[in-house]
Amino acid sequence: MHLKDSLSGALKRVEPTDVSIYACGITPYSSAHVGHARTYVVFDLLKRVLTAQGHRVRLVRNITDIDDKIINTAKTAGVAWHELSDKYAEENRQLMRATGLDVPEEPKASEYLADMFWLMKQLIGLGLAYVASTGDVLYRVSAYDGALLMPHKEGALRSEQGATRVSTDGKEDLRDFALWKTTSRDEPGFESPWGWGRPGWHIECSAMIRALFGGSVTIHGGGVDLKFPHHQAEMMQSEPVFGRPLAEIWMHNGSVLSDGRKMSKSEGNFVTWQAALDSAEALAPGLGGQLLSFALVQAHWQKPLDWNDKLLASTHADVLQLTQDLAGVVPGTADALIEVLADNLNAPAGSFWLKQELKGGTPARLAAGLHFFGIDVDAWARLPRSAAVSLSHTDIDDLQSQRQQARAAKNWALADEIRQRLNAHGVAVSDAPVAQL
Repeated sequence: MHLKDSLSGALKRVEPTDVSIYACGITPYSSAHVGHARTYVVFDLLKRVLTAQGHRVRLVRNITDIDDKIINTAKTAGVAWHELSDKYAEENRQLMRATGLDVPEEPKASEYLADMFWLMKQLIGLGLAYVASTGDVLYRVSAYDGALLMPHKEGALRSEQGATRVSTDGKEDLRDFALWKTTSRDEPGFESPWGWGRPGWHIECSAMIRALFGGSVTIHGGGVDLKFPHHQAEMMQSEPVFGRPLAEIWMHNGSVLSDGRKMSKSEGNFVTWQAALDSAEALAPGLGGQLLSFALVQAHWQKPLDWNDKLLASTHADVLQLTQDLAGVVPGTADALIEVLADNLNAPAGSFWLKQELKGGTPARLAAGLHFFGIDVDAWARLPRSAAVSLSHTDIDDLQSQRQQARAAKNWALADEIRQRLNAHGVAVSDAPVAQL
């Protein structure tokens, strides 16, 4: 399998038999939205393709269970921070299952404090971190000279313009970021070598990758919004300590858009994962999770995805059409589809392959391809059809052929009868040789 690496921009082959994947997960302070769902679906599909190719895949998705947003939301709600984070983390797992996804390993950041402390001490020893006058442990950005995930952000990391001294918060440099934040003891926190406090966001993932994978992984990724500063900060923390790239391949999926703008909680323009599932379920009762999952891969994973009612409706129509003649069909092999998907996880090309298979392939291969995408072909084949999809592709082609023959024989009455039958089933007929569905 080849994937486009976010760091180099090159297509890279996934080489090892044992593939380690670390995908950044949620900060569970409220319900997840469709943007989160897309990332989960993309990495679930990636794991399935690699597994089908014979790789042994370990997928880990962390939970940032201690964070200012969690603490503030919990305080407002009058509950403990860990109760709030556990609640939304479990809600997220239920959403994964309802969407037909496997629940991967989900380590909590708060369980890896010792690994964070170890890494901070290494960075201090290398001169890449320091203890500020406030007691915070900060990363010394000016000392970093390694790789950049987003070269156009170099000015934010390395330019002299950013080197303003800020004495009020103990920073040597405005660009320095927190590895450990000291807090008062009446706030949620933990004991550390530097006193009571809690970790910065970026150090958590570096520490968990060290604990779970030894410091580096085959594939690391998440949503494109994590490239900077989060994943850049991870590189800066891990690579000088371990002396090797944090990831062989960086993978960042595109955002989900709402009215052309990135869907996010902070913007308030998001659709929750549950609401999207409910909409899908209304179209395909009992099969909404399958519909939602398939809809979320209709754009290439690197590209933005526009979320709207048309996306679900068109995907629903496609699946109905693809499955209408497959009741009782025993799936064959999905090898041909997997070969398509192995080219940079090109799911839209996979969808096109399914449509081509419907036109000129075999029912067994089509059923296998749909099954690989998580579609229960028997269940979909038995769903009630509207008139527009009650005729099979073969039926429509046969009727079109009969109509052309009738017209050629100047049997206008028969040609009109066939046209009326096609119209009644939602097929627009003109004198063109191919019906418009």
